[in-house]
Amino acid sequence: MFTCTPLSDVEYYIESIDEGLAAQTALTGERERPARGHRKRGDWSGRDRAAYYVDNGTGEKPGIWWTNVLKAPVQPLPFVCQSAEVSPSDFRALARGCDPLTGQALVQSKGQRRVGYDLQFAAPKSVSVLWAMGTDIQRARIESAQAKAVFAALDYALRTGLIVTRRGHNGGQRETPAELMAGTFLHTTSRAGDPQIHTHAVLMNVCRRKDGSTGTVDNRELLLHQQEMGAVYRLALSEALERDIGLTTLKDGRNFRVAGVAPSVEERFSKRRAAIEQEARKRGIQTAHHREAAEHISRNTRAAKSDLPSRAVLRARWEQEC
Repeated sequence: MFTCTPLSDVEYYIESIDEGLAAQTALTGERERPARGHRKRGDWSGRDRAAYYVDNGTGEKPGIWWTNVLKAPVQPLPFVCQSAEVSPSDFRALARGCDPLTGQALVQSKGQRRVGYDLQFAAPKSVSVLWAMGTDIQRARIESAQAKAVFAALDYALRTGLIVTRRGHNGGQRETPAELMAGTFLHTTSRAGDPQIHTHAVLMNVCRRKDGSTGTVDNRELLLHQQEMGAVYRLALSEALERDIGLTTLKDGRNFRVAGVAPSVEERFSKRRAAIEQEARKRGIQTAHHREAAEHISRNTRAAKSDLPSRAVLRARWEQEC
């Protein structure tokens, strides 16, 4: 599955990482942010579609950067380096539209700005089940396959003109950015505590053009080609799982599944999806035909990931349920 969501806040991605990176934030001199008031589950007053990210806290691994440029002699230093760990200070600077090295403003901003776009890539449930039941080495290989697939999809989007920047009168001139970056964050659980491999690729709403000027990003084509992006990601993931791990994948409608994982086991680890479907049936909604309604139900019935038990408790539970 692939979705593209505009963002006005990036704290979810920083707050979902482990305490080691939180300690790094303290070393960068970032000021402590004021505590956020308690908000009841389902209360979306005054929040944008993606603002739920601020209430996470799940001990995930730090993110890594994707970019389309490499360090080169006589060229400006890139804003970030390919596959480098995402630091909170750099991430927040780019979200503000500033150069993470100099602090210089890169875009014109009036009031609250769109800081980026959450491009979410979700693996089939059978992949997540194998990850949950695997050894540390097996989990690492599946995570590597997921990262390769996400990077391949981002490369495709840039190469085919699905991500552009605009300039000129009313933004009439479109061009491919010379430098673009996204912080990719692997998350491994659903909000129901089931294994769910998915990556949030936060495409920053700032880029460098070929002439050295900077500007914002237009995501219109990404929104129009979400199914295409999902297909590219799934193909890349399937190929990586077969090539690098030796798994066999089978076509399953528009998706795929890994051979050997029983559908009954997949259903057992799909509690969040089952809850959304149940709520939709109560409202007389068929989620297969009303995607926006299903997303609305999802947003207004989700629990905070900080409510989940520790990873050790979750893995023990998964072994029992399997």
